[in-house]
Amino acid sequence: MLDIKDYELHVSSDRMEASLTLLKQEAVAGLSAAVLQESLTSRGVVFGVDPRALADLAKSPQLDTPYLVARGTASRDGANEKVEYKFASDAASKVVVTEGGSVDFRNIKNFSNFREGEIIAVKTPASPGVPGKNVYGEELKSRDGRTVPLRVGKGARLTDDGLAVVAEANGHACLVGDRVSVLSTIEVPTSVNYAVGNIKFIGSVKIRGGVMPGFCVEAEGDIEISENVEKATIRCRGNLEIRGIVFGQGDCRIEAGGNARINAVDQAEISVRGNLTVNSYIRHCKVLVGGLVEVIGKKGSIIGGDVRAFRSITVPYIGNSMATLTKLSVGTNPFISEELNEIKTKQDEVETKLNQVNTALRTLISRRPLNGELDPQSLALVEKLKTTKQQLEPQLVELNARMTQTQELSAEYKEARIRVSDIAYPGVVVNFRDKMQFKTMDETQHFCFYEEGAEIRSGPF
Repeated sequence: MLDIKDYELHVSSDRMEASLTLLKQEAVAGLSAAVLQESLTSRGVVFGVDPRALADLAKSPQLDTPYLVARGTASRDGANEKVEYKFASDAASKVVVTEGGSVDFRNIKNFSNFREGEIIAVKTPASPGVPGKNVYGEELKSRDGRTVPLRVGKGARLTDDGLAVVAEANGHACLVGDRVSVLSTIEVPTSVNYAVGNIKFIGSVKIRGGVMPGFCVEAEGDIEISENVEKATIRCRGNLEIRGIVFGQGDCRIEAGGNARINAVDQAEISVRGNLTVNSYIRHCKVLVGGLVEVIGKKGSIIGGDVRAFRSITVPYIGNSMATLTKLSVGTNPFISEELNEIKTKQDEVETKLNQVNTALRTLISRRPLNGELDPQSLALVEKLKTTKQQLEPQLVELNARMTQTQELSAEYKEARIRVSDIAYPGVVVNFRDKMQFKTMDETQHFCFYEEGAEIRSGPF
């Protein structure tokens, strides 16, 4: 061990580093790493001693030169919990929820659309702190990472481990206060115009104003519009309600996958898979309805255009005193033929591919040598063709089943009716099941058109 007068030991103020300086030539004689180690221990430096530094110093000692011989280990605080949002949390944090629970659209420029079951937020767990030690072997305390609450609101749920949030419904993922929520309805407090832009939303939309010309509103849920729609496109998979008037001007398309209720419609294309209820009038429109059409106002009317419904059409007035050509058709679902054509096209594509695969397989097998073995390249091609065949055959079976099911749905509805509670004017053409047609030549009141014995008949309303 070195004499205390032969060296100087300097420990930093934070006790994390120790340096040794040789002061006298006498200290160099017989110097070894073990002697240096013993000297440090005697002075209390017991942790973080660097054996290589001691060996280098013993091998090539220099007087009056400080050597770093020990270094402590700093403590390390644990990482705090962190939440990663899968949506734009900066924009979402600005949403305003109405009393009814829907979202004020004014502050949402881009929707964070998520489907049920998708993960919308993930939390990384906190890590524990790691204690340290200084060169005197004294422990340095550390802090464990802080926890961050992950709270959920409407339309969302925590996973069992509490580390993720999953959407419970289709909708807009956002922060409502400090809660991760999925809101299935957004609300536009004004009309859809240039300040708002087009809307394409995975849930339902409520518009407190109307929809201006040239704009498009699409929703996978329901759409509710309080005022007029002008030369716009409205599409929803659910139900549709328009409390104002649709002014199509020949450039407007309205589509609903469920039922629709509209105050009045003028020069527009209407496509409704369910039932269509109109309060006032349908004028010069092309209307396709998979259920029934009802015009319920006392002065309600259908004037001009082509209205097709599967089950029935009920209206107070049809046509007008000027004998404007007005076409009404019932008894055939207007959507089925379109679906049948799509299925048939896919059937033809799959059958063509399957025939090509079978032909190729037969050709390869016919070219098999007398020894019955194909070359490796041909064998690989055969296996590839067999795999393709195994993929195509179930597709064709599924398409055939869909075709049969759709054809059953397309069964003609022979009980279809066209009911007129007040007046049918001359110039009205009624069509049943695309097989029988009749045109009114005179004004008729309070009656019902129906099919009987392959003829169109009329009776009391």
